[in-house]
Amino acid sequence: MRAVSIHLFPRDEAAGFGDVQLAAPGLSPGERMVLWHGLPPVPIPDHQNIAPVVLEGDLDGRQVYAERVPRGVRLSGHTPPPELLPYVVSMALAGLHALHDAHQVHGGVGPDRLMLGVDGEVVLIGRGRQGGVRGLDLISAFSLLPGGQESTVLDADAGELSAELAERVDPEDPERLALWVRGVLPGRRVVEQALLTIGEQDDAVDEIVPDLGPDRGERGLLDRWSVTTASGLSGDQTDEEGRTQPSIGLTLWKLLSPDPPRPSPTNRFDGVQDVPSRGIRTLLAEEPPDILPLTLAADVAPFVIGVPTLEDQPTVVRATPRLSETRTTGPGVGPGTIPRWVQWAVAMGFGGALAWVLLQLMS
Repeated sequence: MRAVSIHLFPRDEAAGFGDVQLAAPGLSPGERMVLWHGLPPVPIPDHQNIAPVVLEGDLDGRQVYAERVPRGVRLSGHTPPPELLPYVVSMALAGLHALHDAHQVHGGVGPDRLMLGVDGEVVLIGRGRQGGVRGLDLISAFSLLPGGQESTVLDADAGELSAELAERVDPEDPERLALWVRGVLPGRRVVEQALLTIGEQDDAVDEIVPDLGPDRGERGLLDRWSVTTASGLSGDQTDEEGRTQPSIGLTLWKLLSPDPPRPSPTNRFDGVQDVPSRGIRTLLAEEPPDILPLTLAADVAPFVIGVPTLEDQPTVVRATPRLSETRTTGPGVGPGTIPRWVQWAVAMGFGGALAWVLLQLMS
């Protein structure tokens, strides 16, 4: 199990964050990330105007994931001067264009989902938290413009709209936005320390060691983590993992896919060989099968069907064979089942008795 120490800042529900919280890695308090409850959205290619998912795990028994955001303020908490809003919206549309190209939608574009950084960054956060369509994303983005600067979004493309707005942007607007953010950036105090647990329980105790990144060509601390164990036997790195399957399904697959730790013994059926099944006996006792009028080749010995309990009375079933009728021809055998010599004997006896009666009557 890996654990990441994080600093939690006060919640700002009045600005629309709700159950979401701003945090910073414990080993790099200058970084910023936004914690969301639930499963992370579908991974997409990195884009400077879309907050990437950098961590996911368990916080106080709840599934959470973190998006890396610039150090700054949200548009819902601090409204910049109106002349800077075209630049903000054009950057938001550039992010939406990349999102739509990845066949995804944001679903919740608004002031509370836009982070403005101290270096003039404009980053969309909270993508995929709710459903939507591309047209609603564009309408929501254009609603951030001050009056008189609207543009039609019917059958429009986010890239074309972003380029159209960029023509109205002064080249100095990014620097002006950065200066404004630095001026309104509030001082934040840490209200709580927490541990974000990642992965499953291992035999060794893991320790998080920061990988600052620039020496390896990465962008920062949250891009990658280097993990070492207390036993000192491993020093591998864990890449950011993105997935669309629910955690419960992935956990179940991990349990079922490997070979069983203790294989079943090969002689596990020896003790029950030739032993009647109690389940089948119970079913036959509850509903005995019908006796069909079939021709049997021999007698069937009586057998008992019943559940081995004292309350139930066993049922005795006896089957009597039905012999098929045979017809053969030959001397001494008539068409019926009585032999021919028996028929002759009866006829001769009856004829003799009749002759004796007639002689007595005539004398």
